[in-house]
Amino acid sequence: MNHFITKNELSDLFREARSLGVFKAPDSLSQKTESELAQLLFEGAFNADIDKLRKDIQIRKTQIENEQLIERRRGGLSHEELKDKILQGIVNGALSIYHGEISPYSFGYEVELRNPQGKVTHRWECYCPFPDVAEHVVRKIEMGKQNQAVFSKDPALPAVDTAALIAIIDEAEKNKITSFVEMAKTSLQPRGYHTGHVAGMDDVHKGIGLDGIILGKFLGDYSTITTTSQNQLSRVIVAMKGFCLDCIDRIQDRNLQSFIIGY
Repeated sequence: MNHFITKNELSDLFREARSLGVFKAPDSLSQKTESELAQLLFEGAFNADIDKLRKDIQIRKTQIENEQLIERRRGGLSHEELKDKILQGIVNGALSIYHGEISPYSFGYEVELRNPQGKVTHRWECYCPFPDVAEHVVRKIEMGKQNQAVFSKDPALPAVDTAALIAIIDEAEKNKITSFVEMAKTSLQPRGYHTGHVAGMDDVHKGIGLDGIILGKFLGDYSTITTTSQNQLSRVIVAMKGFCLDCIDRIQDRNLQSFIIGY
């Protein structure tokens, strides 16, 4: 051994390494206690790389600390549980979602959490297909990352209060709409090339004209360059709320259709 170490210290080292799962004695010595292993090592009955063992212990401790931090950031939920909850929040309107140019020349989804006063408190940018948005948001929560523009130039952005986030999502789910106002019974007018309404996510979550939204009656013109993608997103959310599933074929992406039906 390159460094001085007592048998007691060595015994403690073996005990810690075993408890962390980074050390396994040879099969012939598997029943030996840590103290017995320390004695056998001193006697030269078997060999162990003590320096490597110390490094492995430290690496595993760091891994455990990171895992515990990630679990705290998820509010005690598993990765899949939080992902399901985020998707639920997107569908019921607890989280705002927008599709368009979320940074210069880059298109994707932007998901926002607002406080009761309507101020954006957290924002996540997701450059991915819609079915992957919840996964991206969860990963960013686990990493403690968000879009800096919401806060400041300080990279140490505040962590999400996951318990509060879940409470907001659950409240929205409790108050979710179960019916909607047909387009013909609203003041909305199907959009022509220059006139009429462009239905937005507010209309979706308020249950206004969902039949017109799923049928694509509210279309943008050239001046609203991202409206087409946002209209598609509106149709997706309408379908995922459980309305107009017989019109799901109007969502052209077959993979997206399967995702919605599965949801």
